[in-house]
Amino acid sequence: MGDARRNADPHKVRISAIIPCWNGVEDTRACLQTLQAQRGGFDLEILVVDNASEDATPSLDREFPGVRVLRQPRNLGFAGGVNQGLAHATGELFLVLNNDTLAAEDLLERLLAALRGDERLGMVAPVSNHVKGPQRVAVGDRGLDARGRAAVAAELARSCGGIVEDASTLAGLCWLLPRDTWQRLGPLDDRFGIGNYEDDDYCLRARLAGMRLGIVRDAFLHHHGHRTFRALGVDYGQVLAERGRIFAGKWQDDPAARALAAEQAGEHLAAEHWARLGLGRHPAWVDGPLLLANAAALRGDVAAARAHLRHFRAACPNLPRALALEARLRLEAREFEAAEAALAELFVRTHPEPGLAAATLAHFARVHLDAGRLEDAERHVGWLRELDPGRADAANLQGALHLARGAFAAAADSFAAAHRGGDPDALTNLGIALWRLGRTAEALQAATRAAARAAAAGPARANLGAMADALERAGHAVPEPVRRALAR
Repeated sequence: MGDARRNADPHKVRISAIIPCWNGVEDTRACLQTLQAQRGGFDLEILVVDNASEDATPSLDREFPGVRVLRQPRNLGFAGGVNQGLAHATGELFLVLNNDTLAAEDLLERLLAALRGDERLGMVAPVSNHVKGPQRVAVGDRGLDARGRAAVAAELARSCGGIVEDASTLAGLCWLLPRDTWQRLGPLDDRFGIGNYEDDDYCLRARLAGMRLGIVRDAFLHHHGHRTFRALGVDYGQVLAERGRIFAGKWQDDPAARALAAEQAGEHLAAEHWARLGLGRHPAWVDGPLLLANAAALRGDVAAARAHLRHFRAACPNLPRALALEARLRLEAREFEAAEAALAELFVRTHPEPGLAAATLAHFARVHLDAGRLEDAERHVGWLRELDPGRADAANLQGALHLARGAFAAAADSFAAAHRGGDPDALTNLGIALWRLGRTAEALQAATRAAARAAAAGPARANLGAMADALERAGHAVPEPVRRALAR
């Protein structure tokens, strides 16, 4: 990479900030004020791309020394405006920024530190209160004023200092990228008009070119959100759907994009097929090996899954779902200490989304239960319940722990709570606990209901059959509803 990465003195790095806007001059003023207050003394060039605004936006260069306003004859949309700014920028690094944002005073300092720290990074982005996906942090409107932004930034520095989490895409409200990323990828695709999906498109192009994308967990940007769309009077949901169709149409014949779509739909065999074709077309594509690792893991080919995962993590070391897969593979191989270390890495090096975190903890608890490692299982169930106290599968796992320790009444209570919460396995387990308590009629009723809901060869029917056999051996009649359930 160029001097912008190698140079240890941030004062010598020229950063060009590109801010496309249509009207919203008050938002843009506030945004510019936070940029000019950035800590670190950067050589900062600010380009406001005015998409034919009808307010005082064209005069902002008179209010803010050093700001250049690039007046456009018509509204070029977000991508078109960014492209105009990039074409006029003179910096070694480019900051692409929405105008309805307010930067914490250390935003640029932290983004630059992350980008400088790893030459594999093609782009980095901050976390924000109003953004899609894993970049979102639940801080509400605390970032509306400078004091609130400073407080949020300080909290992030304490809890996430230095963490750069991999991502498959970065929301376009704020990117920091080296000039050579733009030179390699070219301009943003302006077919997406006023906005939406141009960021997904650019990030996919970056991934196909072999670039790492990073979320800088200790960099904070407040975002008002959708101000331009509201000012234009457009239906945001409709625009989002239309741009999604444009994106799908653009990429429908690319095997890498088809692989990603298949993976998202849970069609892992199809994803594997298209991933191999995608790697043939795009040899540097970073996500291909991860899709191959997922497919191999589902087939039970742990060696192949590990090999593909090593390849992926050499390019992208901190993607949450890759770290979760690493932990699971270690666990499946009964490498318990290594699995726990990998699990710790998931939570220390990244902030996994709640669904992934919960699914991983639940899987660890189940495997430890099956292996008779009750203390380890209990620890993971505890973490799962801390993460989401209302999860039905956590109550079901807690019941299984009670059952394994012979605490049948406590097990029945936990299974009943899990059943009320919608856990599909809880009713079968409740029947087992009630049977152990000698509450035969209630146990048969629960087991019969479970068998009626489950597949014919499932554990629910097997459990009901075992209860019926035990009754017959003891010389008791099997109730007719039980016989009918087993005869289905």
